[in-house]
Amino acid sequence: RLSNFMHIVATPAVCLRRTSAGMRATLATLSVILLPVAVIGVREEVSLASEQKVNRSWQKKVYEFCLGSEAEIECDGDEGQVMKIASAHYNRNKKVKGKECAPYTSKTKSCETNAQKVVVHQCQGTQICHMLPEDHVQCEEAQPFWKMRLVIECSVGEPREEPKRPHCTEDNPCDQETDLIEDELDTESVGKKSHITSEMAIHLLSHDLESAPASTTSGKPVYIMNVMAQKAVKQKVQKEVETEDLVALSFVPCFRHTRMEKLGNWEVFGDWSHYEILARLTNCGHNEGCFQLAFDDHRVYTGFENRPEPHNLVEGKLATGKDSLWVTWQGIGLLRNDWNTWGVCLPKSSTIQYAIALWDHLRSGGLPGDVELA
Repeated sequence: RLSNFMHIVATPAVCLRRTSAGMRATLATLSVILLPVAVIGVREEVSLASEQKVNRSWQKKVYEFCLGSEAEIECDGDEGQVMKIASAHYNRNKKVKGKECAPYTSKTKSCETNAQKVVVHQCQGTQICHMLPEDHVQCEEAQPFWKMRLVIECSVGEPREEPKRPHCTEDNPCDQETDLIEDELDTESVGKKSHITSEMAIHLLSHDLESAPASTTSGKPVYIMNVMAQKAVKQKVQKEVETEDLVALSFVPCFRHTRMEKLGNWEVFGDWSHYEILARLTNCGHNEGCFQLAFDDHRVYTGFENRPEPHNLVEGKLATGKDSLWVTWQGIGLLRNDWNTWGVCLPKSSTIQYAIALWDHLRSGGLPGDVELA
C-alpha cells in the first residue's frame, strides 16, 4: 500500500517535469520562428522611416512648363540614370519665364492640383520622358490650369522604357485614366547596375581640382574606366543648364553618420536586396557616394544640424588626393567625406565625369539668370 501511495504521489511530479520540458521545447521553437520575423519587422519599419527622412539621389531638378506644349524631362548623364517624381502640381499662372502659355484641350476633366499620379505613370523610373498636352487634366469648374511645376530626383539605376502611348483616333479614343500609383514603381529596385562596362573611349583630359587632406574613412576604390572627351561632357552640361523648361538645379547634400549613431537609432540592417548587410551611413543612393569638399577658407560643415545650403555647398571644390581614394578614374581620385561631416552625393559610375563637369560649371556661376541653384 505504501508503494502504491508513493507511486500516486510521484506520478504528478513526473508529469509536471514532462510538461515543463515540453513547454521549454515549444517556447524555444517559437522563439526560433518569431525572432527572425520580429527582426525583419523592425528592420522594415526602420528602413521605411529612414527612407522617409533621407533623399537617396544625387541630383534634384525643377521644371516649369506650359501644359499646351510638349515637355521633355530628363536625368542627364550617361546611361543608367533613374528618375523619381518628387512632386508635381498644376498651376493657374499663365506665364513661364515671362512667356504666355497657349490653351490646350484634354478629355480628362479635373480641378485637382496634385498631378503626381499623371506624371508618375509616364516618367517614374525612366531616364527620359515626355509630357504631352493630352496627358494633363483640364479644369472646367474653376479657373483653368496653364502650367505645371515638376520636381524630380535623379539616381543611379537601371531605367525602364517610357510607356508608349496608344494611337488615338475618334473611332478608337484613348482612356486617359490610370490606376497606377507611385508605390507601384520603386526606383530603389528599378535597377542595380553599379558599373558601366563599355570600352574605354578618348582619354580624359587632366581635371583642375584642388587637393585636400586624405579622408579618415576607409573604403575600396571604385575604378571608372568609361570616359568621353571633356569637350563633349561640357557640351552636355551646357545643354542641360540651358533647357528651356528648367527653373532650378542642385546637387544633393549628404551627411556621414558613425556606426554607433546608427546603432543608437536602431538602424542596424541595410538593404539586403542590394547585398548591404549593415545600414548605410549616408543618405546617398546604393550606387552613389558621399564625397568630400574642400573650401578656400578651410571651413568644414560638421554636425547633422549644420546642413549647408546649396549656394554654400557649391563654393567648395571636390577633394582629391593620392591616398585613401574612394573613387578613381584615369588617375584622378576623389575622397569621400569624414564621419560627422557634410559632403555631396555623386554617382559611382561613368556619370561621375558628367557630374564633376556640372559641379564645376555651377561653381563658376554658369547657370543662366532664370535658373536657380536650389
